[in-house]
Amino acid sequence: MSDSNLKYSLTGIEEIAGGDKDFVLTILRTFQTNTPKYLKKIEEGIEGGYFELVGHAAHQLKPSFDILAITEACAIVREIEAETKKSEIDSGKIKSNFDTLNQIVAAVMEDMVKLTN
Repeated sequence: MSDSNLKYSLTGIEEIAGGDKDFVLTILRTFQTNTPKYLKKIEEGIEGGYFELVGHAAHQLKPSFDILAITEACAIVREIEAETKKSEIDSGKIKSNFDTLNQIVAAVMEDMVKLTN
């Protein structure tokens, strides 16, 4: 189980897995592999002003954050995605949310390394 100080949970994955620890590890490793790719796309989109890319990448992150119950990250990616759909996009708000999202993901990933090695 995760460190109680971190804001994620394996309960949802463990319920789906039905005791299959390899399945849980596969989900965690997939998260560790794919999440940085989507974060990079968000970063590139912010830097280049490609907010459609930002919104798409944020949308792709939602299921992973949901299944791991990373509630703060779920809320942030939803805010990022919603902001990219506005007629007047606040790029500063997106950047600020992205910075917070990176901090959350870094803490979760650090803890997950202990579970997947």
